[in-house]
Amino acid sequence: MHDLDVYGSNNRFYQNNFFLTDIPDILSDNFWDNGSVGNYWSDYLTRYPNASEIGNTGRGDTPYIIERHILPSLNDPDAENVDYYPLMYPYDIEKDAIAFHTPEPRPEPEPFPPVPVAVASAAAVAVVGIGLLVYFKKRKH
Repeated sequence: MHDLDVYGSNNRFYQNNFFLTDIPDILSDNFWDNGSVGNYWSDYLTRYPNASEIGNTGRGDTPYIIERHILPSLNDPDAENVDYYPLMYPYDIEKDAIAFHTPEPRPEPEPFPPVPVAVASAAAVAVVGIGLLVYFKKRKH
């Protein structure tokens, strides 16, 4: 079973997420980007480990050659099915944007935790107050 079967030709595929586990069945030449944005391929960095993001565009700098299950011939090579603008991150179809992976912002640590300091201060005041009561009570006698 193949994850991606394309039997027509001259189709244009872009802004899709492909999580392939097998080589696609593609019979003809197709276009895999729109001239500036391609598709997310889950195995992109595995196949092209030296690929890098171009600036902060979310696009990779190495074209993704779409392998085909059906053996290519001299007149029909794999290289004719190429995503020239592969995405480094999945495409968020609902937001119609690349889903950039940004680290969650970390909260800055507080200079001192207010609750434990308040509890410790109240306890210190209570101990000093009780100590003063005991001291003055003994002093009267």
